Amino acid sequence: AETLRRASRQSARGDATVDRADRLAVPLLLYDPKRHTTMQCAAKGAVDGVVALVKQGVDVNAVNRADQNETALLAACAHRQLDVLLKLLTHPAIDVDLANSRGVTALMQAGATGFDQGVLKLLLQGRADRHAATPQGRVAADYAEEHGHAALAALLRADPRTVSIHQAADDGDFLTVEGLLRQEPLLLNDRRADDGAPPVVVAAAGKRLKVVDLLLRQPGVQVDLANSRKETALMHACGAGALDIASRLLSKGASSRAKDVDGKNPTSWAAKRSYSNMMLYLTLLSFS
Repeated sequence: AETLRRASRQSARGDATVDRADRLAVPLLLYDPKRHTTMQCAAKGAVDGVVALVKQGVDVNAVNRADQNETALLAACAHRQLDVLLKLLTHPAIDVDLANSRGVTALMQAGATGFDQGVLKLLLQGRADRHAATPQGRVAADYAEEHGHAALAALLRADPRTVSIHQAADDGDFLTVEGLLRQEPLLLNDRRADDGAPPVVVAAAGKRLKVVDLLLRQPGVQVDLANSRKETALMHACGAGALDIASRLLSKGASSRAKDVDGKNPTSWAAKRSYSNMMLYLTLLSFS
């Protein structure tokens, strides 16, 4: 008690020399396992409380049997408490896929509440199982979708191990491309196995304006990265008559003088399809 009073007095008068041992001891004195639970602390965002209780022997995966077997991790996700979530994920014994009595995991809970950063941390840091299902067959993506979090649902369904960013770009599936990039940024310039085309070339060829815009906003995008035939995104945009895409690529620094394996430049690609407006635009640009 004296330690708690001393630390409180020093803190109140702004004493920067509060003894470190006292500072560490205060949470242990404040949070009593007989009166507090890790679930309550997690819901309130009390990181010190969760840590103090675990240090006093409370199981980091303890469940509240009076509340559908809720855990601290579930409570953190339900109340969108990122600091608590990050602290829990550092514990070597944390079970990220432990479900409550309804079969709901932390990832499902985070999806339901639209806890965007929580979902990413659970997936990337905690290695949570996105395919885990309730007894009714519902997965985390279903919970996100049912609660109106479409982008989060797409991210949860976009497993980089099984979902192709090139196919998503070809389909114009903006949300899937975005979800994949948030999980694996290196996919931005990833080359397709059969022809070496990066996502930006695929999207430009398919006239997928929203996807091209998304890709061009990403740091590190290689706008002139070509496929195995040295065909760039600008060439394909010109060949498709997509002036809107071509203008965006040019403003991002795409070369209007690049040549493919046949020696054709973007203007040549526009010419073979008789896209006169594109040819004029590129010709004017080449003299600017």
